[in-house]
Order: sequence, then C-alpha cells, then structure tokens
Amino acid sequence: MLGTAVQQLLRTASDYSDLNYRDHLIIDDELYRPSEVTILQGDASKARKKLGSAPTDSFEELVKEMVDGDLEWYSPR
Repeated sequence: MLGTAVQQLLRTASDYSDLNYRDHLIIDDELYRPSEVTILQGDASKARKKLGSAPTDSFEELVKEMVDGDLEWYSPR
C-alpha cells in the first residue's frame, strides 16, 4: 500500500509525462518495514520562521522540474 504523498507524486509525474505509473511500478511486500508509518505529517512553519523564506514553486511545478531533469539526464546525447 502506497502512502498518499507517494501516490500524489507518482500521479503528478506520470500525468506530466503521459505515462501510467501503474504500468511501471513494482511493489515488493518483502521490502516493507514491519513498523512502517502510515501517516506522515509535516509543518514547515518553523523552517519558514527561522529561515525567513517560503517555497516559491508549487508541488506540481517541483515534480515537473524533477521529471524534466530526469528526461534530460537520460536522453541520448
């Protein structure tokens, strides 16, 4: 079972690259940790307060940048 954040990442990346992530994803149940955390939550307010900055890109923009970087890296030169 994939976490919702992982699913969101996979869906966003596969939608952007016109692929169906389910066609390329293999899940090996033996690799799951026995005490896997199922719900993860974060709060970036402390980092924003201490660093005095906030993200300028949306999640979708970040994923698109990552996909473009991988496509460039793995494309024939």
